[in-house]
Amino acid sequence: MDKEINFLLHIKYNSLTRNQLHYLSFQQFKKMVYNSKWMLAVPDHISKIASDINSITVDEVIDYVVGNGDKLQDSIDKMSKEFEGENYEEKC
Repeated sequence: MDKEINFLLHIKYNSLTRNQLHYLSFQQFKKMVYNSKWMLAVPDHISKIASDINSITVDEVIDYVVGNGDKLQDSIDKMSKEFEGENYEEKC
């Protein structure tokens, strides 16, 4: 069932990042789903899993990412590197 879950997660992730959350990583999104929707257990039925994933809102994702500052910092670092482009150099 892992393949089906990942497929459903990718569909929702693509929708969220295409429209609003451009710098959200798939790992952040997946972790958010497992830690907020399925803290105790992943549902047994694919229809419940699909419903849970489909019901995720942009606000829920933002609240989760902001609540986990370390992940937010990772996104900020990634964004900074993209803006600096080829001029980015690791400091020793």
